[in-house]
Amino acid sequence: MSLWIVAAQGLLAVGVLAAVAYPLVWREVEDAQPLGPSGDGGQAREDLLTQKHLAYEAIKELEFDRASGKLSEADYQAMHKEFEAEAIGVLKKLDALEGPEVSVPPPAPDACPSCGHVAKPDHDFCSGCGAKLR
Repeated sequence: MSLWIVAAQGLLAVGVLAAVAYPLVWREVEDAQPLGPSGDGGQAREDLLTQKHLAYEAIKELEFDRASGKLSEADYQAMHKEFEAEAIGVLKKLDALEGPEVSVPPPAPDACPSCGHVAKPDHDFCSGCGAKLR
């Protein structure tokens, strides 16, 4: 066997190994980094967002089960109240974690109501977003 063939097989084997190992190594590096700017607070927010998503999915599946006849109306109402209460609790925790809302000042009189871009008085459409001004 030629030395060139052995070298080519070795390079091919290294390439395949790198392609297989890359996602495994990269995932460990991603998981090691904090998810949010405050570290633990970011993780708590991510956990709450996951809980919110799961609660919404449970409500959707419950509605599908009722529509397909798998649940009686009484069972649906009882379970819906339970899932809805869980979703409301998660949303309240998210609101408390994110803090008070920041109020956005109203746009200037000559600004676009959609994007806030300052519009010239003779323009009918915003040059920033294309919204109709008049």
